[in-house]
Amino acid sequence: LGSGSIIVADDSVSIPRMALRTAHFYRHESCGKCSPCREGSSWLVQIMRRIVNKRGQMADLETLTDLCKNIAGRTVCAFGDAEVSPI
Repeated sequence: LGSGSIIVADDSVSIPRMALRTAHFYRHESCGKCSPCREGSSWLVQIMRRIVNKRGQMADLETLTDLCKNIAGRTVCAFGDAEVSPI
């Protein structure tokens, strides 16, 4: 029937780090049947890792936005939609 979650964090939590951790979870849990999710999840983790490690560039933000647009609504199941939500 689906699932849901709530994440509670105080102001000491790094939002980019939290987004990276969530993206890593989705990459690990992806079934790999459709390419937007399979390939996109790896790209999301790679870019978010670069941002968290302070090696990100302004162009990474546009790339993340484009990736999310190419994943959401283009997967076999709703997993891709959930995957891009934290980003």
